[in-house]
Amino acid sequence: MGLEDILLRELVAPHWISYMTAVQLFGVSPSDMHAVNVALHALTALLLFLALVRMTRQPWRCALVASVVRFAAAACPIRGVDF
Repeated sequence: MGLEDILLRELVAPHWISYMTAVQLFGVSPSDMHAVNVALHALTALLLFLALVRMTRQPWRCALVASVVRFAAAACPIRGVDF
């Protein structure tokens, strides 16, 4: 198994599967795919906030930290987007 096989399996395949699933669900409408992306980001921010509140019992600080961390993490390029 060469490097090309590893890259194809690890990087391209998940993006392709994700893209084809989105196309099957929404067609080629980018606004629907964007709406799902926004909803997923909101959900992760909410889960982070709830976890922090449960650990610290300080909701205002947790809201600030969750929003800053979520905003900063959204800007981090983890993998390139294929679509």
